[in-house]
This record gives sequence, structure tokens and C-alpha cells, in this order.
Amino acid sequence: MPRIGLVRFATVALDAARVVVPDYRAPRSKHVFTQPQLLAVLCLLRYDDWTFRDAEIRLAEHQELRAALQLTRVPDHTTLWRFLDRVPLVVLEALLAEVLRRCGPPVGPLGGRRRAVVAVDATGLTTHSVSTYFVRRLDELTGRPRSRASWLKWLVALDVDRQLILAQTAHRGPRRDANTVAPLLTAAPAVQALVAARQLGWVLADREFDSEALHVYAARQLHARTAIPVMRVGGHWMRGRYVPATPHRARMAAAIPPMYRRRVLAETLFSTVKRTQGGTAPGRRAQTQVKQAHLVGISYDLARLEQLTTRRAA
Repeated sequence: MPRIGLVRFATVALDAARVVVPDYRAPRSKHVFTQPQLLAVLCLLRYDDWTFRDAEIRLAEHQELRAALQLTRVPDHTTLWRFLDRVPLVVLEALLAEVLRRCGPPVGPLGGRRRAVVAVDATGLTTHSVSTYFVRRLDELTGRPRSRASWLKWLVALDVDRQLILAQTAHRGPRRDANTVAPLLTAAPAVQALVAARQLGWVLADREFDSEALHVYAARQLHARTAIPVMRVGGHWMRGRYVPATPHRARMAAAIPPMYRRRVLAETLFSTVKRTQGGTAPGRRAQTQVKQAHLVGISYDLARLEQLTTRRAA
């Protein structure tokens, strides 16, 4: 995904944030910065992989960026950190839903709606900027037992055709997330809108998410077909071939649908995010790290929204 300018990104982020949060949290607020302004700065921070101090310096240097955010003063780095600390996760989820609403439904080549293909996948985000090699070497030189590197697992559901993140969640890894996919898709307004319009065609996932319950959920609740390779558990061997004990998994073991090849586009999205926005979700607490991961997905979709808007206007 080609990068867009920071000024254009800030304009799109501020417009979307104004729909999600009110200008001020309380009538007696200081009224120096509005909540949409601070929320847009947080999205900008994750889009360009800044620290809080970097954001303060860049905003002080960039007059056009301050004008796009309608800032008369530069927020201090502690102001940004406190706002991130108190903003609830539901606000970030609402911001993602607003961005997806502005992107519109999937459109076919002749202008009509088409059935979407949703891929579910996960990747790891580091919780600090210190390299694992430095940590390992420090443990070797000091003679300490090797400390386990903490990392955050970022789980997303994306529209593979439009390369848009439809739903996301994050937690400390490692953990198997076969039972996390159904609640994630159920709570996502963008996914449920596709289900209501019968516009969800496929759900693709890696072997990690192999579960008969997920196949049943996709067929009965999402009205979609599935393509998920099977793990060799819960079945038996017959004539040198593994046969799962449940019908949906047995169908996957017999022949994986060719549509599964499109799941690789999820890896493309992760590669794009880590190359352009960085692969970090910094924070001392797990709650802060989860919010940072959500901001990564929101900032990615905001950049896609700006590109889609420019393409429609052309």
C-alpha cells in the first residue's frame, strides 16, 4: 500500500473521530484540545510509528499538520499519554466501524454488490523497541537465565479484495484462537452488515483456527462457506489417510477449496503494516498494548479510506 501524506491522513482521521466522540468529556474541561483532535493525533502517531515525544516534536515543526488538525497549541506528550490511558476500547472499536462505514460496501466490477471474502489471521507485535537479539546477548553477558520475550498477538478479520480490516482484537501470546473467531465476527458491525445483506461469501483461516464449531458457526450464522486446513487431532487414520471425526473437518481433509489460496493476502496486509507502520504495540501494561494494536488497525484503514475517497473522486 503506497503511503499517503500526513496532512491528508490527519484530515480524514479528524473527520471520522468527530462522529465517534464529543468535543469535550465534561462541561468544565479546560477546552484547550478537543477529544477528536487528540484521537486523530493518536491515529497519526501509530500511522507514522511515532513515540509520544516524537508526536509533540513533529506537531511543533509541522504548521500544515497543525492546521489540518485545527490545533492552536501543540499537545504535550503527557497529554497524549493520559488521553490514551483513559479512552475506552469501545471508542476505538466505534472509530473502526465509522471508518468502514465511510468505505462503503463491497462493489463488483459492474457497480453491483459482490460477496465478500473474509480472511482471519494473526501476527505478533513487539511491546517495545528493544531487539530480541539485544535481550538475548544481555542475558548471556550477565549470566542471567534467558528471559522470555513478551509479545502481543494481533488477530484480524479482513476483506481480502479491498484489503480492509473489518474486525480486530489483541492479547498476550502465545494462545490458540480457534474459539476467539466467532465472538470477534459477531461483535463486528461491518461483518454483521455483510451477513444481513447476504453478501458474505467465504471465511478463510489458517490451520491454527481449525475447529468444527467455527465451520458450523460460519454456515449457520454467517451463511458463508469456509476453507480451513485441518489439524491431525480428533480423528483416525484409514488406508494411510487422516480422516477427521466431524463432517465439516472431514470435507476439508478430503479437498481444501481452491479459494483458500487467497488467504495469503492476509500475510500481505501484515507485511504492509509492519513495513510502513512498524510492528510494535508499546506500553507497560497489557491494556495499553491492546489499545496500541487497535490503533494500528484503525490507522491502516484510515489510509485505505483516503485512497478510496481519492479514487472515487477521480
